[in-house]
Amino acid sequence: MAAIDVGETSHRNAAPSRGETWWKGVEHLRELGFNIPKLDRSAARDDEDLPGLLEDGLNAGDDVESHPVSSLPVGQLEHLSYHERKRTAKKRSLDWPSTREARDQLFATITEVMRNEDTAVVDAPTSLGKSHTVATTAWNSDTSLNGITGGRPVIHLQATRDARDEAIEAAADADVDSFVLQSRHEACPVAAGDYDPPEDGEDIDYTPLTMDGMPASEWIE
Repeated sequence: MAAIDVGETSHRNAAPSRGETWWKGVEHLRELGFNIPKLDRSAARDDEDLPGLLEDGLNAGDDVESHPVSSLPVGQLEHLSYHERKRTAKKRSLDWPSTREARDQLFATITEVMRNEDTAVVDAPTSLGKSHTVATTAWNSDTSLNGITGGRPVIHLQATRDARDEAIEAAADADVDSFVLQSRHEACPVAAGDYDPPEDGEDIDYTPLTMDGMPASEWIE
């Protein structure tokens, strides 16, 4: 609406503004008295709590390519047919890739980051296959990937044990060799407390293990 009011676009073919038109709309709103804050880059650089990626982006200055993004009404789009959704996205100058295309793009991004030994946060929709792709790719036996890993093992970390177990199952289904690093509570029954002294006089069929009177699992902790 601000871009229409300032004369940068017409209400007849109005669409989410971007680039210079978007910024002119923002400045117009400021002139009308709207309190729209400006980013103080110098103050932001002095903040020691900045996330690493944001700090790198600020330090890069003009080298960072960006443009305002207008979100799509996802709830409404879900009620449209596939072809209608494609047309709606196209009207907003958005490319709506197929699932296969999106997964190919995801794999290309992952391999590029690995090849360059970078650190990156990959922006991808839920269930596109971020974890599944890493777990089911034969990184060391597929010769076409030699230039990516250099023959070195790929370490796959998961946030939870359930997610790790799902990745293990996916790798097995894809016939990919993997080695699982278990936590000490999984790998060692003593650390798991299986040999701690019983509570309340409970009957046991093992010899309790203690260290200086302390249950062995507590001592290991």
